[in-house]
Amino acid sequence: MIDLQITEPLETQVSPDALLTAVQAALNYHDPALDVNLTVAVDTDETLHALNLQYRGINAPTDVLSFNADEIDPETGQTYLGDILISYDRALAQAEKAGHPVQNELQLLAVHGTLHLLGYDHSQEDEKQRMWAAQTEILERIGCRILQLPED
Repeated sequence: MIDLQITEPLETQVSPDALLTAVQAALNYHDPALDVNLTVAVDTDETLHALNLQYRGINAPTDVLSFNADEIDPETGQTYLGDILISYDRALAQAEKAGHPVQNELQLLAVHGTLHLLGYDHSQEDEKQRMWAAQTEILERIGCRILQLPED
């Protein structure tokens, strides 16, 4: 189950279906039989800035954060993979800079965050190539066109 949480002022700006499609596509890409729970939250730069400082020691906003839990939910017995937090403000700015719709950027960030929860990383060049190839394939599968990736 994918729990989607969109901060109230942003509810009319974000397509829940687009986010759910992106996350499910990333899960299916990794393992079609994977049955996990996770949370995706869309919030503001202010919230992600505070979390980025608290958990990563970086005093700046960021577009997406992933917090891996990888624990068993005692209520369902399913694996709780973790939480993905997306900054709508960063997504909007990046989409405007790239020249594609903000919903596409949100889908990119949802896929990116999900891949992190699944163990993908981009700190080394070979890992980055693997993760970017997965992102590209997933986004193509759901018909999401990204004109320019955000800088690392």
